[in-house]
Amino acid sequence: MSQIDVSYGILHYNPSSSVEARDAFIRAVDSLAENRSDNLTSEVFIIDQGNPHREIETGQGLAKRHGFNFISLKENVGISRGINLIAGMARGRYVSLVTSDVFFTEGLDESLIGTLERHHDIWQICPTSDKSDIPYQIEGFASGGVVLTLAQELTIQFWPRHVFDKVGYYDERWKACYENLDYALRIFLAGGYAAISHEAFCPHDYHMCVRTGAREHSYDDYIGNNGEFDPTPLQAMWESKWPGLKHLIDLYTPLTHDSNRVQEIMIAHYKNNIFLPYVQNAGY
Repeated sequence: MSQIDVSYGILHYNPSSSVEARDAFIRAVDSLAENRSDNLTSEVFIIDQGNPHREIETGQGLAKRHGFNFISLKENVGISRGINLIAGMARGRYVSLVTSDVFFTEGLDESLIGTLERHHDIWQICPTSDKSDIPYQIEGFASGGVVLTLAQELTIQFWPRHVFDKVGYYDERWKACYENLDYALRIFLAGGYAAISHEAFCPHDYHMCVRTGAREHSYDDYIGNNGEFDPTPLQAMWESKWPGLKHLIDLYTPLTHDSNRVQEIMIAHYKNNIFLPYVQNAGY
């Protein structure tokens, strides 16, 4: 069998059967099928995260239409475990996450992989998007180059397969929120960089998980006594893993290639945080 270039994974979690979220998911899958490069061999996994029957049928239909693999889980195992499942199944030289609220654009895959092949110290890359909480993720498209970062929002991610050998897998305690920030920090501690490309672009159906309630469904502790989202337990969990981090580095400032001193300081504090095995027993 010839080697596969890219292994794609699409995670779908729509516990309320929101029509808005279902339509976004269909657009994401169809856009990947239509716009992925003919010059790259690929495999695609659609992972259903314990959704209602209507959502399972939608995912099965899309997989059949496009010749993708469909995997149905009995429950929502979270974003981190979902990414780990994709990486564990992947046969490609590159692993990619396509979130269910983006539009995959023509040329995006070749552009991002080209950057990874030119810059071997970049171990994770995503495109510029039209909506984000992070200014440098939406600014500078077509200006050229990349921005080295620690903070990114998940939209479309690409990793060389070797990253999961060097850094390990996503921390499965983060079922939603903080997961990609945690992984970018671990990449940085291990000697690589996460980056945002200003040469590739994807439209992003922003805050879909908030509008549909999927975020709150991911953790029981997300809901406070007033019935609204309560981030306090997650913030406490973050502080227990990365104590004092905000006093050492501004997570939302782009990095430079001369960040060695910052890296040395962080390694002294957090070197035990770098590697996590595939099996974590995180209670999913």
